[in-house]
Amino acid sequence: MAPEPTTVDARLPAPDRPSAVRRSVSRSVRGSARLRGPLLAFLVTVTAFCAAWVARGTFPFGNTGRAVNDQANQYVPFHRALWDLVHGQAAGDLLFTWRGGFGQQFLSDYYTYLGNPFSWLAVLVPRAHVDLAVFAVTPLTMGAAAAVMTVYLGKLHAGPWWQRGVLGATYGLCGWALSDASYIPMWLWGLVALPMLGIAVEWCLEGRRWPGATLLVALAWFGNFYTAMMATMAACVLLAIRLATRDTTGRDRLLALWRAATAAGTGILLTLPLLLPSFLSSGAAQPTKAAAFDPVRIEVFFAGMLPATHLWGGRPRLYVASLGLILAGSFLLNTAVARRTRLVWAVATALVLASFQFPPTQYVWHGLAVPNGNPYARPSSSAGWWWSWPGWHWPTGRGPGTWP
Repeated sequence: MAPEPTTVDARLPAPDRPSAVRRSVSRSVRGSARLRGPLLAFLVTVTAFCAAWVARGTFPFGNTGRAVNDQANQYVPFHRALWDLVHGQAAGDLLFTWRGGFGQQFLSDYYTYLGNPFSWLAVLVPRAHVDLAVFAVTPLTMGAAAAVMTVYLGKLHAGPWWQRGVLGATYGLCGWALSDASYIPMWLWGLVALPMLGIAVEWCLEGRRWPGATLLVALAWFGNFYTAMMATMAACVLLAIRLATRDTTGRDRLLALWRAATAAGTGILLTLPLLLPSFLSSGAAQPTKAAAFDPVRIEVFFAGMLPATHLWGGRPRLYVASLGLILAGSFLLNTAVARRTRLVWAVATALVLASFQFPPTQYVWHGLAVPNGNPYARPSSSAGWWWSWPGWHWPTGRGPGTWP
């Protein structure tokens, strides 16, 4: 006698079972294919960064010290404070610590210096090796930024996965990341925030996944409010460009704006328990003397966009890999792209670059606070696509906390 059909057999008629299996296999193959580009971008970025440290013989691959200046005196001690907090050895708690000044609240210091999710690696190693974990935060965050950028590029135009992976790596290895942010763990999260917000922009334009867009905004702002503010302004530029280049109705544009505004507002409100204490502490911090903005000559400005340049003393650092520059330059000549699209991206890029050179727009990019020190110290540019995003600088010196 034939056996009774199982529950699975009864669910699908016999002729349909093979097609269901094929669909399942097809979904698995597509899923693994989607991971190739981000994985390539991550591996190339991390390998290139670590290879440079090996070649220089810098910690942890040599005897040359890496923890100098702010990293040794601020970032590593803050990560040790996080280690103490998690392991029950802190002189205080998440809300208050006795190890800052004569005792002060700790929540805003956590948000300012430890918001990068990779900073929690510090609690997984022995306390004596927290500096090693702080180093690991840099390549991991840069690799994550490259991977997320690869995903975002795929939403703009699918293309071969390996091309998107290479372009994502050129973003993760851009000049700002290598020269300025490589030793500042919390600011590096802004490198991840920009493509995340770009994905949120695309979801709002498509009219779907509003909760997902809101969570991406919140994740960007949970990492570090100052870098997230800059990345959010850049995302607004991206939104304006995408609205101008899409063939859609005025009603659809208004709906997309509404979805983006509500997602951004809700996402930022979710971070209010961290954002508000940090904002109040920043306002109460002792201000430092802000230097007047003195734009560099135009030839020096454009020289800062070339790879293998590192200009000290009030100079911009906008460079990406040569591949990214070549593709961006050829974009205007690519007749396969609509003329309006090329024109809008070109004009937007020129305006953003020009905004770095004028005091009023510099003031806006820095969150309406005159930056202390080099006003060009934190600019970055994208890889392979026509957009740029602005410099970052803490407006009140060292920030809310002072540590011994």
